[in-house]
Amino acid sequence: MRETRTTEFKESITNTFLKTVSAFSNYDGGEIFFGIDDNGNIKDLSDVKQACLDIENKINDSITPQPDYTLELQNHDRTIKLTVKSGLQKPYLYKSKAYEYYGAAEPPVRCGVSHLSGLTEPPVYSYSA
Repeated sequence: MRETRTTEFKESITNTFLKTVSAFSNYDGGEIFFGIDDNGNIKDLSDVKQACLDIENKINDSITPQPDYTLELQNHDRTIKLTVKSGLQKPYLYKSKAYEYYGAAEPPVRCGVSHLSGLTEPPVYSYSA
């Protein structure tokens, strides 16, 4: 497995994944795997149950409106899969900004016309992980 436009790996849990949650909710959805490095190698999370609570709290406290997501323990409780569905109440904002994601392997593009442009006052921010 490798990173794509709808799949991202995170070795640890930092707030950077929240931009991706915003982007996945605003577009086609996607999956974020925690405890896996950029090359797809399992790195383990020290306390996966606490990590799930941390992820859930970060999403619930930081993204508006509330995105539709699920958390699943994988690899014998060594990693976490966060599945984010495409939202129905777009735009989904993180720190008052809507994001779109171009994947780790693709170059970031300049903000331009997107299907969110007419839906939101804040501009749409593009980024690459």
